[in-house]
Amino acid sequence: MKILSHKFFLNSDSLLQRLFTIIAAFSLIFFLSRPAIAQEPDAHVFTAFLNNVPHTVSETVAPCTPLFARFEHPDPHVTRVRMRYPYNHELFMLFPLRQDIRLTLHEDFMNNGQWSLSDFIAEDENGLRYGEMTLTFQPLDPEGKWACESYPDS
Repeated sequence: MKILSHKFFLNSDSLLQRLFTIIAAFSLIFFLSRPAIAQEPDAHVFTAFLNNVPHTVSETVAPCTPLFARFEHPDPHVTRVRMRYPYNHELFMLFPLRQDIRLTLHEDFMNNGQWSLSDFIAEDENGLRYGEMTLTFQPLDPEGKWACESYPDS
């Protein structure tokens, strides 16, 4: 195979064509090596309601307890939300969409005065990702110097 021989570089007529072929091949390899993610521009937006307060971006939150959550996504392919454990991201919990659930894991951390964070990943049944956000849960103030952000059913 003489693709990289000196004749390859001397033939100016096909040099440009071969260069484009190489670039196209590398582009295809790069594209195929990317992790699976939804391709629609609005598909990455989903909403986590914590005590009925919507959150759509990664942020620090300080909801009151008990802590209820509901997840919604506009794409009909999304069926669940994967929540990674705070201190072991290899472990996770799966939650259905449009159902109220109680996040006792983060509630326990907050009640014990500890910070916790989890990635919330919207996905379909095959594990294809349709967006994610990281929520950092601030512990409750034991002295009551500041109020929590949202009470249940507020």
